[in-house]
Amino acid sequence: MELVNEAAQWSVMLFLVIFVVGLTRQLGHFLVASSPREKVEAEGPTTGSVVAESLLTDLERRRMTDLREARQADWMAIVALSEDCTGCQELLAVWEEQPARGTGPLAVICRRATGAFQRRLERAADVVVVDEKRFDRALIGITPFTMILDEEFRVVEKEIGGHFEALAKRRLQADAPPELEVIAVGDRNRSRGATV
Repeated sequence: MELVNEAAQWSVMLFLVIFVVGLTRQLGHFLVASSPREKVEAEGPTTGSVVAESLLTDLERRRMTDLREARQADWMAIVALSEDCTGCQELLAVWEEQPARGTGPLAVICRRATGAFQRRLERAADVVVVDEKRFDRALIGITPFTMILDEEFRVVEKEIGGHFEALAKRRLQADAPPELEVIAVGDRNRSRGATV
């Protein structure tokens, strides 16, 4: 009888050890945060892909293209905002104070908006999309969320946040060839870096 009692106690202890090890492992997976870059890449269209036609209509795409060409910009931006997001409200207030009309065109997509919020968006952005289905199809769960697009509506950069001008400048600087540096050597000038 004592042997059965001891075996039962050891089996309970073994079960508890296995349970605690398994629980610790699961909590470790849950609590270990992925890198910020992984979080960004998980949101919206993948970098390098063309934005789905369901996100922007043909008319909205034409408007973005026309504005990009008129402003001679190398990029366009789509920023996802939510009315109930504090960061989005602050970002919109900055846009209202300092309009970015001299840069690449800005489209804002929002799941839903009250009339007052939509009017604020329309004053700050070039194209405003308030459509729950289109927002959900974009697979964006974090706001504010910015995508920088090239002339073919291909996503070239993404970021959590709405500082689209800084993001576009960073992207353009990364793509630019190095600047030409001319150094004098004796009687001759030699260049180092990119050629003009």
